[in-house]
Amino acid sequence: MEFQEIMNSLIVQGELLEVNTAEYEKVLQNFENTNAMTDPVSKASSLVFRMCQDGTLDPWNVDLVAFARFFKEIITEDFSNLGFAGYIVGEAWRILYMKTLSTVDSEETEEVEIADTDITEYSVPQIVPDNLDLRIPVSGHTQRPIRMIELLDAMRTAYIKDQRAGSRRRAESNEITSLEAIVSNLNLDEPEREIARVFQLISGAYKDTFYMEDYWGKTPEEQASFFVYSLFLMRERRIQLHQEKPYAEIIINRIDMGL
Repeated sequence: MEFQEIMNSLIVQGELLEVNTAEYEKVLQNFENTNAMTDPVSKASSLVFRMCQDGTLDPWNVDLVAFARFFKEIITEDFSNLGFAGYIVGEAWRILYMKTLSTVDSEETEEVEIADTDITEYSVPQIVPDNLDLRIPVSGHTQRPIRMIELLDAMRTAYIKDQRAGSRRRAESNEITSLEAIVSNLNLDEPEREIARVFQLISGAYKDTFYMEDYWGKTPEEQASFFVYSLFLMRERRIQLHQEKPYAEIIINRIDMGL
């Protein structure tokens, strides 16, 4: 995809969703010079633009295959703090996931009201290239595709929340918020401990293949943490993640029982 096409998509999506794109436009103007960027959100945003350029991410349909590719690219030496990089990805996914759930609730309400009319099936089976290791089709269950601007804005929102949580933590040391719980989980001195904990949960499953939603916890914080460390396990080729069709439940396939 050409630079101007990416810029046009960014501007149009910003207008459609009423999102200020000024900061993202600045990053896009310099996205090939990632090393000069100091904050993690700009680095992550430049990666999104680069993936659009090489065709691995559709700016109008950020599916879970693209999200998994993004995760694989962002956890590199450019992000020395893997816990924080994981936090940004996990919180961005959580924001998008909750948005898709609210979209589903709205769609289900509309379907009840027009139950006598024909419903068109929007989802089509996803064909994944043979050479693609990450067979995960960020969208959960919704039928409306997630757009590039939503991924960018979710990451920025996650970053801003983390900064505010840090200030609040210093001002009110006795107050523990749900966001701080996520940060605590994803910034352990030994992230391998959390990876092992998630894999232990996966190892305890009765079957080798099962739905992620059956084991990832009850709160959004638990779910975001489980999802992020599942991606680490997928990256290490200890599990596989996939969906039977776009927007279906995420399926875990356990392929290595070693911790």
